[in-house]
Amino acid sequence: MKAWLKVCLFALAAAFITGCNDDDDSSMTPTEAQLRVVHGSADAPAVDILVNDAAAFTNKSFKDVTEYAMLPPATYNVKVVGAGTTTAVFEADIPVEANKKYSAIALDKFTGGTGPFTVILLEDNVEVKDDMAQLRLIHGSAFANDASTAGVDIYVTAPQADITNLTPNVSALVFKKDTGYVALPAGQYEVSLTPTGTKTVVKMVTIDLENGKVYNAIASDTDANFAAVDLILLDAFVE
Repeated sequence: MKAWLKVCLFALAAAFITGCNDDDDSSMTPTEAQLRVVHGSADAPAVDILVNDAAAFTNKSFKDVTEYAMLPPATYNVKVVGAGTTTAVFEADIPVEANKKYSAIALDKFTGGTGPFTVILLEDNVEVKDDMAQLRLIHGSAFANDASTAGVDIYVTAPQADITNLTPNVSALVFKKDTGYVALPAGQYEVSLTPTGTKTVVKMVTIDLENGKVYNAIASDTDANFAAVDLILLDAFVE
């Protein structure tokens, strides 16, 4: 748990001290970065975060997404306590060095603190194109990983298309990896996920994309039962 919390707190401390801003990279200075945290572990507990002994965020739980935080260089004392308690489960003085825009995504099973709970860091910077949308998909589903450690195939098609004889747009995307940004023209698409090498759809969603927008989606889990795939939608999906 400590690895994720350290990264999480890295962002949250800065958010508390400096506040949040929008996604426009032009607002960044050469010594600043933007960082957000996504809680993507279905069975991990909710937590409160204290920065220099003051409450910065409370009751952050599964599928919560923070705003981007500006990160001025500094060192912050950060404590994590169980939500609604005073018992610290983590404390450290966290030095902040910043010059990037990225997401810290907590993933995998917590299992009471004994599981493979981890975090991945993704750089979010991408060139916005006026005549295209930018879409990135992240494999963060422990259920899908249990079903196929070989990963998932991803089909991006017209709505109601039959994928039986189609080649996947992305093949064998393994757990905790992402597709990178893919440029697509504006329109409505159907995104289908299948275990690698099969046509068995474990998740299908219809999406609408607009030119000049950036979209991120995390294939996650529905709940702590790890019995089905769900999506955490980010950026232009929820604007």
